Amino acid sequence: MSVFNQYNRYRSYDPYLYIINYLSYWIFIWAVIYIIIDWGIKKNHLRNVVPISVRPYIEQFLRNCNPLISLVIALIVSTLSLVILIDRNANAMIVFLYSLVIFCIKVIPIYLLINTHIKPLYNIISFIILLFVYQTYMVINGMDIYDFYAKEADNILNGNSPIVHKMLEILKNPESD
Repeated sequence: MSVFNQYNRYRSYDPYLYIINYLSYWIFIWAVIYIIIDWGIKKNHLRNVVPISVRPYIEQFLRNCNPLISLVIALIVSTLSLVILIDRNANAMIVFLYSLVIFCIKVIPIYLLINTHIKPLYNIISFIILLFVYQTYMVINGMDIYDFYAKEADNILNGNSPIVHKMLEILKNPESD
């Protein structure tokens, strides 16, 4: 029984409301980890935290696993989703919130990584590995990745994207957390 099926016993489960089910957020988390480690090495903050024997592996990770290419691919896909939403006459608030999410989880990390060193082949291989792990996660939890993304635009139109949904809840009822 998957983690979400166990959780489903206690609460109705809508897979579209959980960040962990979206590849974009996996890439964003990868970018955040990369940026923090890169910053720590450049500022020499990791010298007291990371043993000397591990530092070469971290530096190799930074050289070979830059998420910049993955973020650019995700930005292109999200921009196409945004165009689809606009074409389907989506509510202006949903388009604005979705655009804000795209800006925060894709454009800002791209800006922070734009001057970092990339090795395209290694970065693409890293992205393929991430895709494999993501696909495995989706299969283990009983979700069809193709069906999930085929319904994504309709769910965003209805405000059922994780962060957009939470933002709409806050905007409708600002007193609640």
